[in-house]
Amino acid sequence: MITKKYSNGKVTIDAAAFPHMAQEAIDAAVFNCAPVAAAVAKLREYEEMSIPPIDTDVLLVAIGVYGRDTQTDMMIEEMSELTKALLKQRRAQKNAVKCSEENRRAVVEEMADVYITLLQMVKIYNENAMFEDYVNKKIHRLALNVYGGRREVEA
Repeated sequence: MITKKYSNGKVTIDAAAFPHMAQEAIDAAVFNCAPVAAAVAKLREYEEMSIPPIDTDVLLVAIGVYGRDTQTDMMIEEMSELTKALLKQRRAQKNAVKCSEENRRAVVEEMADVYITLLQMVKIYNENAMFEDYVNKKIHRLALNVYGGRREVEA
């Protein structure tokens, strides 16, 4: 077998199948492939932004168990809770009150809830990859706005 799967789920080419090459050399050759390198770079971007990967099967099961309408209602509720936490945090900053760790934790917790429910909304409403198209268009427009034509922006 050419590949080897580790207990942590990582799959790599099994160096034992290529005794004349070290595992590091095999990994380097794989990562030098342009599509793989691009995918790894994108994953690193997400890791640096602390966006965790999500088990999409769990999202689909939740939609199946609770239903589209209930999960849509949860999205609305979670967005409302995030709004409330953000306003509380901003009010504390505006009034020169020390923002407590509890306030920050509340914002981050609600961000996680919104993230999870947003991914469910993508599963429910994203027909024909419309979501990706809209995100790309809006990011392009944002780039034009923030760079003001000073930087080459990919279409």
